[in-house]
Amino acid sequence: MSFSDRDRRELEQIERSLHAQDPHLEATMKSFDIGVVATKRISIAIVIGALGLIGLVAGVMLPSVPVGVVGFLVMLVGGFLAVRAIPLIISSRRHDRYKRPVKLS
Repeated sequence: MSFSDRDRRELEQIERSLHAQDPHLEATMKSFDIGVVATKRISIAIVIGALGLIGLVAGVMLPSVPVGVVGFLVMLVGGFLAVRAIPLIISSRRHDRYKRPVKLS
C-alpha cells in the first residue's frame, strides 16, 4: 500500500515536529530493535518453562504433590509467555522483510 503525496507530506510534517519537540526520540527509535525484544522474551519464556519442568519432575521423583503442582504452574506460565511472544516474533520478521534491500533484476 503506497501513500498519496498528501499523506507523505503530512507524515513528514509530523516527523519534523516530533524531532523538534524531542531530539533524542530519533536516536531512541533507531536503536530500538523489535527482534531483540522478541528474542529476549522467548528466551525468558523458555527458561521459565524449563524451570517449571524441572520442578514438575522433582515433584514426581519426590512423592510431593505441592512441588509438582508448583512446577506445573511455573511451566504453564512459561508456556503462556512463549505464546504471548509469538505475535512479536511474527511482527519482527515482517519488519525485517521490509528492511531488507530490494534487488532489482
